[in-house]
Amino acid sequence: MNRRIWTRIGFMLILAVSMVACTSVEEPPSVPDEVREKEEKGTHPYTGELWEGELPTPVMVMVNNQKQARPQSGLHQADWIMEVLAEGEITRLAAFYFRDYDGKVGPVRSLRPYYLDLAEGSGAVVAHAGGSPAAMALLQERNWPHVDGIHRGRASFQRDGSRKAPHNLYTTVGKIRKAGSNGPMETREMNPLLFDPQGAVEEFDPASRIEIRFHRLYEAGFDWDQTEKRYFRRTQGELQRDRESGEVLGVENVIVIRASHRVLDTAGRREVDWTSGGEGMLFQRGLGRPIRWENRDGWLLPVSEDDDVLPLVPGKTWVNVIPDEGTWSYGDY
Repeated sequence: MNRRIWTRIGFMLILAVSMVACTSVEEPPSVPDEVREKEEKGTHPYTGELWEGELPTPVMVMVNNQKQARPQSGLHQADWIMEVLAEGEITRLAAFYFRDYDGKVGPVRSLRPYYLDLAEGSGAVVAHAGGSPAAMALLQERNWPHVDGIHRGRASFQRDGSRKAPHNLYTTVGKIRKAGSNGPMETREMNPLLFDPQGAVEEFDPASRIEIRFHRLYEAGFDWDQTEKRYFRRTQGELQRDRESGEVLGVENVIVIRASHRVLDTAGRREVDWTSGGEGMLFQRGLGRPIRWENRDGWLLPVSEDDDVLPLVPGKTWVNVIPDEGTWSYGDY
Protein backbone atom coordinates (compact mmCIF):
# COMPACT_ATOMS: atom_id res chain seq x y z
CA MET A 1 0.00 0.00 0.00
CA ASN A 2 1.51 3.36 -1.03
CA ARG A 3 2.18 6.32 1.18
CA ARG A 4 -0.76 8.35 -0.20
CA ILE A 5 -3.30 5.70 0.86
CA TRP A 6 -1.78 5.38 4.35
CA THR A 7 -1.88 9.16 4.73
CA ARG A 8 -5.57 9.25 3.71
CA ILE A 9 -6.46 6.46 6.19
CA GLY A 10 -4.60 8.21 9.01
CA PHE A 11 -6.38 11.48 8.25
CA MET A 12 -9.79 9.75 8.32
CA LEU A 13 -9.00 8.08 11.68
CA ILE A 14 -7.94 11.37 13.23
CA LEU A 15 -11.10 13.05 11.90
CA ALA A 16 -13.34 10.30 13.32
CA VAL A 17 -11.70 10.47 16.77
CA SER A 18 -12.02 14.25 16.76
CA MET A 19 -15.70 14.07 15.89
CA VAL A 20 -16.37 11.61 18.71
CA ALA A 21 -14.42 13.73 21.18
CA CYS A 22 -16.27 16.90 20.19
CA THR A 23 -19.73 15.37 20.18
CA SER A 24 -21.47 15.86 23.54
CA VAL A 25 -23.24 12.84 24.98
CA GLU A 26 -26.88 13.64 25.79
CA GLU A 27 -27.87 12.72 29.34
CA PRO A 28 -31.27 11.16 29.84
CA PRO A 29 -33.92 13.66 30.97
CA SER A 30 -34.01 14.03 34.74
CA VAL A 31 -36.99 12.51 36.55
CA PRO A 32 -38.68 14.84 39.05
CA ASP A 33 -38.10 13.80 42.65
CA GLU A 34 -41.83 13.34 43.32
CA VAL A 35 -42.20 11.06 40.27
CA ARG A 36 -39.16 8.99 41.21
CA GLU A 37 -40.42 8.70 44.79
CA LYS A 38 -43.85 7.61 43.56
CA GLU A 39 -42.31 4.96 41.31
CA GLU A 40 -40.16 3.64 44.14
CA LYS A 41 -42.83 3.68 46.85
CA GLY A 42 -46.09 3.26 44.97
CA THR A 43 -49.41 4.73 46.08
CA HIS A 44 -51.97 3.84 48.70
CA PRO A 45 -55.03 2.31 46.97
CA TYR A 46 -57.51 4.21 49.19
CA THR A 47 -55.88 7.66 49.40
CA GLY A 48 -53.75 7.95 46.25
CA GLU A 49 -50.83 9.19 48.37
CA LEU A 50 -47.28 7.88 48.44
CA TRP A 51 -46.98 4.65 50.39
CA GLU A 52 -44.15 2.27 51.20
CA GLY A 53 -44.40 -1.16 52.81
CA GLU A 54 -47.37 -3.20 53.94
CA LEU A 55 -50.82 -1.67 54.22
CA PRO A 56 -52.22 -1.56 57.76
CA THR A 57 -55.62 -3.07 58.43
CA PRO A 58 -58.31 -0.41 57.76
CA VAL A 59 -60.24 0.77 60.82
CA MET A 60 -63.68 2.40 60.88
CA VAL A 61 -64.61 4.25 64.08
CA MET A 62 -68.19 5.32 64.80
CA VAL A 63 -67.78 8.92 66.00
CA ASN A 64 -70.37 10.94 67.86
CA ASN A 65 -71.35 14.25 66.23
CA GLN A 66 -73.79 15.65 68.76
CA LYS A 67 -73.12 19.12 70.15
CA GLN A 68 -71.92 17.67 73.49
CA ALA A 69 -69.30 15.60 71.62
CA ARG A 70 -67.74 18.47 69.66
CA PRO A 71 -64.94 19.16 69.17
CA GLN A 72 -64.06 15.53 68.49
CA SER A 73 -60.64 13.93 68.62
CA GLY A 74 -58.75 12.36 65.72
CA LEU A 75 -61.07 13.26 62.84
CA HIS A 76 -58.33 15.45 61.36
CA GLN A 77 -56.32 12.27 60.74
CA ALA A 78 -59.15 10.22 59.19
CA ASP A 79 -58.64 9.39 55.51
CA TRP A 80 -62.33 9.02 54.67
CA ILE A 81 -65.32 10.33 56.61
CA MET A 82 -68.85 9.17 55.80
CA GLU A 83 -71.50 11.41 57.38
CA VAL A 84 -75.08 10.12 57.62
CA LEU A 85 -78.11 11.04 59.73
CA ALA A 86 -78.75 9.01 62.85
CA GLU A 87 -81.53 9.48 65.41
CA GLY A 88 -82.33 12.91 66.80
CA GLU A 89 -81.87 14.59 63.40
CA ILE A 90 -78.11 14.76 63.87
CA THR A 91 -75.44 12.95 61.90
CA ARG A 92 -73.00 10.30 63.02
CA LEU A 93 -69.57 9.94 61.43
CA ALA A 94 -67.97 6.75 60.14
CA ALA A 95 -64.28 7.73 60.26
CA PHE A 96 -61.93 5.50 58.25
CA TYR A 97 -58.22 5.22 59.03
CA PHE A 98 -56.18 3.58 56.28
CA ARG A 99 -52.80 4.69 57.61
CA ASP A 100 -51.17 4.65 61.04
CA TYR A 101 -52.38 7.08 63.69
CA ASP A 102 -51.79 6.63 67.43
CA GLY A 103 -53.74 9.62 68.77
CA LYS A 104 -57.07 9.60 70.59
CA VAL A 105 -60.23 9.07 68.48
CA GLY A 106 -63.79 9.76 69.58
CA PRO A 107 -66.15 10.12 71.28
CA VAL A 108 -67.22 6.68 70.05
CA ARG A 109 -70.91 5.92 69.61
CA SER A 110 -73.11 2.99 68.68
CA LEU A 111 -73.52 1.17 65.38
CA ARG A 112 -76.44 0.91 62.97
CA PRO A 113 -76.77 -1.56 60.06
CA TYR A 114 -76.36 1.09 57.34
CA TYR A 115 -73.07 2.24 58.88
CA LEU A 116 -71.78 -1.32 58.93
CA ASP A 117 -72.57 -1.53 55.20
CA LEU A 118 -70.09 1.32 54.66
CA ALA A 119 -67.24 -0.89 55.87
CA GLU A 120 -67.76 -3.33 52.98
CA GLY A 121 -65.48 -1.57 50.51
CA SER A 122 -62.33 -1.65 52.60
CA GLY A 123 -63.10 -4.56 54.91
CA ALA A 124 -62.38 -2.31 57.90
CA VAL A 125 -62.41 -3.45 61.51
CA VAL A 126 -65.31 -1.56 63.12
CA ALA A 127 -64.90 0.24 66.47
CA HIS A 128 -68.22 1.06 68.16
CA ALA A 129 -70.01 1.41 71.50
CA GLY A 130 -72.73 -1.20 71.25
CA GLY A 131 -75.42 -0.81 68.62
CA SER A 132 -79.05 -1.29 67.72
CA PRO A 133 -80.36 -4.87 68.00
CA ALA A 134 -80.34 -5.13 64.20
CA ALA A 135 -76.73 -3.93 63.97
CA MET A 136 -75.51 -6.32 66.65
CA ALA A 137 -77.27 -9.21 64.92
CA LEU A 138 -75.75 -8.21 61.58
CA LEU A 139 -72.24 -8.23 63.05
CA GLN A 140 -72.75 -11.83 64.09
CA GLU A 141 -74.43 -12.83 60.84
CA ARG A 142 -71.56 -11.47 58.75
CA ASN A 143 -68.91 -12.50 61.28
CA TRP A 144 -67.53 -8.98 60.86
CA PRO A 145 -64.33 -8.02 62.73
CA HIS A 146 -65.29 -5.43 65.34
CA VAL A 147 -64.34 -4.09 68.77
CA ASP A 148 -67.20 -3.09 71.08
CA GLY A 149 -66.38 -0.47 73.70
CA ILE A 150 -69.18 -1.38 76.10
CA HIS A 151 -69.04 -5.16 75.86
CA ARG A 152 -66.13 -7.53 75.29
CA GLY A 153 -63.84 -4.87 73.82
CA ARG A 154 -63.87 -2.50 76.80
CA ALA A 155 -60.13 -2.85 77.39
CA SER A 156 -59.46 -1.00 74.11
CA PHE A 157 -61.41 2.09 75.19
CA GLN A 158 -61.28 4.64 78.00
CA ARG A 159 -63.62 7.24 79.49
CA ASP A 160 -62.75 10.93 79.64
CA GLY A 161 -63.80 12.30 83.03
CA SER A 162 -64.12 15.85 81.70
CA ARG A 163 -67.19 14.88 79.66
CA LYS A 164 -70.44 13.14 80.51
CA ALA A 165 -71.48 9.77 79.10
CA PRO A 166 -72.33 8.84 76.40
CA HIS A 167 -70.11 11.58 74.97
CA ASN A 168 -66.85 10.55 76.63
CA LEU A 169 -65.72 7.16 75.25
CA TYR A 170 -62.42 7.14 73.32
CA THR A 171 -60.02 4.71 71.69
CA THR A 172 -56.99 4.68 69.39
CA VAL A 173 -56.58 3.18 65.94
CA GLY A 174 -53.65 1.08 67.14
CA LYS A 175 -55.69 -0.50 69.93
CA ILE A 176 -58.50 -1.36 67.53
CA ARG A 177 -56.10 -2.91 65.01
CA LYS A 178 -54.47 -4.99 67.73
CA ALA A 179 -57.77 -6.18 69.20
CA GLY A 180 -59.70 -6.72 65.98
CA SER A 181 -57.26 -8.12 63.42
CA ASN A 182 -54.36 -10.51 63.06
CA GLY A 183 -52.01 -8.53 60.85
CA PRO A 184 -51.71 -6.31 57.79
CA MET A 185 -54.66 -5.75 55.51
CA GLU A 186 -55.56 -8.64 53.29
CA THR A 187 -55.10 -8.05 49.57
CA ARG A 188 -58.47 -7.10 48.09
CA GLU A 189 -59.36 -6.91 44.42
CA MET A 190 -60.63 -3.37 44.36
CA ASN A 191 -60.56 -1.41 41.10
CA PRO A 192 -63.02 1.50 41.31
CA LEU A 193 -60.93 4.04 43.28
CA LEU A 194 -59.09 6.35 40.91
CA PHE A 195 -56.80 9.27 41.74
CA ASP A 196 -55.48 12.17 39.71
CA PRO A 197 -53.77 15.33 41.05
CA GLN A 198 -55.97 17.37 38.69
CA GLY A 199 -59.14 15.63 39.83
CA ALA A 200 -62.26 15.67 37.65
CA VAL A 201 -63.63 19.22 37.94
CA GLU A 202 -61.32 21.35 35.80
CA GLU A 203 -63.99 22.76 33.47
CA PHE A 204 -66.79 23.11 36.00
CA ASP A 205 -68.29 25.71 38.35
CA PRO A 206 -66.48 27.77 41.00
CA ALA A 207 -67.22 26.36 44.45
CA SER A 208 -65.22 28.14 47.12
CA ARG A 209 -68.06 27.75 49.62
CA ILE A 210 -70.37 24.76 50.02
CA GLU A 211 -73.56 24.68 52.11
CA ILE A 212 -75.22 21.37 53.02
CA ARG A 213 -78.54 20.97 54.80
CA PHE A 214 -79.10 17.48 56.19
CA HIS A 215 -82.18 18.55 58.14
CA ARG A 216 -83.81 21.83 59.20
CA LEU A 217 -82.06 21.38 62.56
CA TYR A 218 -78.62 20.49 61.21
CA GLU A 219 -76.41 22.13 58.58
CA ALA A 220 -72.77 21.82 57.58
CA GLY A 221 -70.43 23.30 55.00
CA PHE A 222 -66.93 23.57 53.56
CA ASP A 223 -64.71 26.52 52.61
CA TRP A 224 -61.97 26.28 49.98
CA ASP A 225 -58.52 27.49 51.05
CA GLN A 226 -56.46 28.37 47.98
CA THR A 227 -53.21 28.44 49.96
CA GLU A 228 -53.66 25.05 51.62
CA LYS A 229 -55.45 23.53 48.59
CA ARG A 230 -58.06 22.00 50.87
CA TYR A 231 -61.67 22.36 51.91
CA PHE A 232 -62.10 23.25 55.59
CA ARG A 233 -65.13 21.94 57.42
CA ARG A 234 -67.88 23.91 59.16
CA THR A 235 -70.55 22.42 61.45
CA GLN A 236 -73.56 24.55 62.38
CA GLY A 237 -71.69 27.59 61.12
CA GLU A 238 -68.47 27.07 63.07
CA LEU A 239 -65.15 25.71 61.85
CA GLN A 240 -64.79 22.16 63.11
CA ARG A 241 -61.51 21.58 64.93
CA ASP A 242 -59.63 18.73 66.53
CA ARG A 243 -60.01 18.81 70.31
CA GLU A 244 -56.36 18.09 71.10
CA SER A 245 -54.46 19.97 68.40
CA GLY A 246 -56.96 22.70 67.50
CA GLU A 247 -56.40 21.87 63.82
CA VAL A 248 -59.33 22.64 61.51
CA LEU A 249 -60.63 19.54 59.73
CA GLY A 250 -59.57 19.72 56.09
CA VAL A 251 -60.00 17.43 53.08
CA GLU A 252 -59.08 17.40 49.40
CA ASN A 253 -62.37 15.91 48.16
CA VAL A 254 -65.94 16.71 49.22
CA ILE A 255 -68.73 14.50 47.90
CA VAL A 256 -72.43 15.18 48.49
CA ILE A 257 -74.91 12.45 47.58
CA ARG A 258 -78.63 12.03 47.97
CA ALA A 259 -79.91 8.68 49.25
CA SER A 260 -83.37 7.64 50.39
CA HIS A 261 -83.81 7.44 54.18
CA ARG A 262 -86.65 5.70 55.99
CA VAL A 263 -87.44 5.96 59.71
CA LEU A 264 -88.08 2.48 61.11
CA ASP A 265 -89.37 2.93 64.67
CA THR A 266 -90.39 5.36 67.41
CA ALA A 267 -86.74 5.64 68.50
CA GLY A 268 -85.99 7.28 65.14
CA ARG A 269 -83.72 4.53 63.83
CA ARG A 270 -83.30 4.69 60.09
CA GLU A 271 -82.71 2.63 56.99
CA VAL A 272 -80.63 4.09 54.15
CA ASP A 273 -80.73 2.87 50.55
CA TRP A 274 -77.15 2.17 49.40
CA THR A 275 -78.13 0.23 46.28
CA SER A 276 -80.17 2.55 44.04
CA GLY A 277 -77.60 5.29 43.48
CA GLY A 278 -78.67 8.83 42.69
CA GLU A 279 -77.62 12.42 42.17
CA GLY A 280 -74.84 14.32 43.85
CA MET A 281 -71.90 16.71 43.58
CA LEU A 282 -68.13 16.33 43.55
CA PHE A 283 -66.04 19.23 44.86
CA GLN A 284 -62.28 19.50 44.32
CA ARG A 285 -59.74 22.30 43.89
CA GLY A 286 -62.35 24.98 44.56
CA LEU A 287 -64.63 23.71 41.78
CA GLY A 288 -67.72 21.52 41.66
CA ARG A 289 -69.44 19.28 39.14
CA PRO A 290 -72.73 17.37 39.16
CA ILE A 291 -72.36 13.60 39.38
CA ARG A 292 -74.28 10.43 39.87
CA TRP A 293 -73.20 8.08 42.61
CA GLU A 294 -73.12 4.31 42.58
CA ASN A 295 -72.25 1.61 45.06
CA ARG A 296 -69.34 -0.24 43.49
CA ASP A 297 -67.75 -3.02 45.51
CA GLY A 298 -68.97 -1.41 48.72
CA TRP A 299 -67.75 2.12 47.91
CA LEU A 300 -70.11 5.02 47.24
CA LEU A 301 -68.33 6.61 44.30
CA PRO A 302 -68.84 9.60 41.99
CA VAL A 303 -69.71 8.54 38.45
CA SER A 304 -69.90 10.56 35.23
CA GLU A 305 -72.79 10.63 32.76
CA ASP A 306 -70.87 7.96 30.81
CA ASP A 307 -70.78 5.61 33.82
CA ASP A 308 -67.06 6.20 34.38
CA VAL A 309 -65.79 6.44 37.95
CA LEU A 310 -64.38 9.94 38.41
CA PRO A 311 -60.90 10.39 39.88
CA LEU A 312 -60.33 11.83 43.33
CA VAL A 313 -57.52 14.18 44.24
CA PRO A 314 -54.95 12.28 46.36
CA GLY A 315 -55.61 12.91 50.04
CA LYS A 316 -58.65 12.89 52.30
CA THR A 317 -62.32 12.59 51.34
CA TRP A 318 -65.53 13.58 53.14
CA VAL A 319 -68.79 12.03 51.89
CA ASN A 320 -71.99 13.78 52.99
CA VAL A 321 -75.12 11.63 52.63
CA ILE A 322 -78.31 13.69 52.67
CA PRO A 323 -81.92 12.45 52.63
CA ASP A 324 -84.44 13.21 49.87
CA GLU A 325 -85.47 16.47 51.55
CA GLY A 326 -81.87 17.59 52.09
CA THR A 327 -80.31 20.37 50.02
CA TRP A 328 -76.96 21.74 48.94
CA SER A 329 -75.71 24.94 47.35
CA TYR A 330 -72.31 26.28 46.34
CA GLY A 331 -70.53 29.17 44.67
CA ASP A 332 -68.07 32.00 45.25
CA TYR A 333 -69.66 33.79 48.19
